[in-house]
Amino acid sequence: MAYESIESLRASDSKDIKSFLDPSKIEQGIQLGIFDNVNIKRSSGEIENGWKIIGFDSEPSVVTVCKPEGNSLLRKKISLENLKEWN
Repeated sequence: MAYESIESLRASDSKDIKSFLDPSKIEQGIQLGIFDNVNIKRSSGEIENGWKIIGFDSEPSVVTVCKPEGNSLLRKKISLENLKEWN
């Protein structure tokens, strides 16, 4: 399987979140800043933007997201399936 270099991905204007929501591309997306502003569903049911993916766990395919709120940093674990649905 061929992988694009980080430099060639940075050079392109492709910042499509969904194209990077694949386990083989998550780490590249994090390095490129693709996931600096993703939508997350809050426990209230509201879809909220401004969350950032900061980590990925391949088993069971979840990402860790965070968002500053006041003096705190909110963190959540979200499945890739849900993330694809919300973005």
